[in-house]
Amino acid sequence: MQYTTKDGERLDIICARHYAAVNNTFEAVLFSPENYDLTTNEVFNAGSTFDLPVVKPAEKKTETSLWD
Repeated sequence: MQYTTKDGERLDIICARHYAAVNNTFEAVLFSPENYDLTTNEVFNAGSTFDLPVVKPAEKKTETSLWD
């Protein structure tokens, strides 16, 4: 999904708002090949665009017991 920024937005805030509670979304967006020119502390001007990739939640680990 292409995202167009508003003046003063930061990547971490955009990720938190767009993905809600999915872990590692900031890194997924930052290291996506389509976003090769993003930086970690950038404050965007209005109209910048970048890709928000699909990020799936991590699978839950099933619990195991030593005595099963």
